[in-house]
Amino acid sequence: MAKFHVTYAYYKIVNGRATGKTSTSRTVEATSDFMAVEIIKGKHSGYEIEIRKIEQK
Repeated sequence: MAKFHVTYAYYKIVNGRATGKTSTSRTVEATSDFMAVEIIKGKHSGYEIEIRKIEQK
């Protein structure tokens, strides 16, 4: 499996607005960039995810 470094922001939507937006990055091991994003989404359930950058390492 390949390693992907994903830079992203996560936040909640309250009354139609993004609140508590936090930017971070994480390296995950996955079979594709799509699966890397799915892993990130799974770590922040209940939050919206905004992917900023994906790099394969």
